[in-house]
Amino acid sequence: MEAFPADLSEAMTAAGILIRLNAGQSAAESDAIRKGATLLTAKPPVWNVDRGSNDFYYWHLGAMAMSQIGGKSWDMWRSALHAAVTLHQNAGDGGEAGSWDPVDAWSADGGRVYATATLCLTLEQVEHSLR
Repeated sequence: MEAFPADLSEAMTAAGILIRLNAGQSAAESDAIRKGATLLTAKPPVWNVDRGSNDFYYWHLGAMAMSQIGGKSWDMWRSALHAAVTLHQNAGDGGEAGSWDPVDAWSADGGRVYATATLCLTLEQVEHSLR
């Protein structure tokens, strides 16, 4: 089995949605955004190292895209994201406290700093959407 199967991630779909939204399109007028959001909704964040579903880059782009689309799909995605991320933050008082283990598709290159920075930015997006 491939370590991080492409069919478990929609990172480029999320990026495409963000580009369209930033270009002034809306989900109401863009079939591409609606179809992309449907794909993201079908692949919410799931922390499962053995299955290879961890993709922090996808989770970050997905949070940015889905929060702008809003609605029930975002509510479901946000809930899945919150469970996936917050339940796996390192606890304790050692040097890794508050960080996340580098266990996603891109962590071999970015390590713990990448994993923690990306997930902090992702959670910030969630927090921002709640204001």
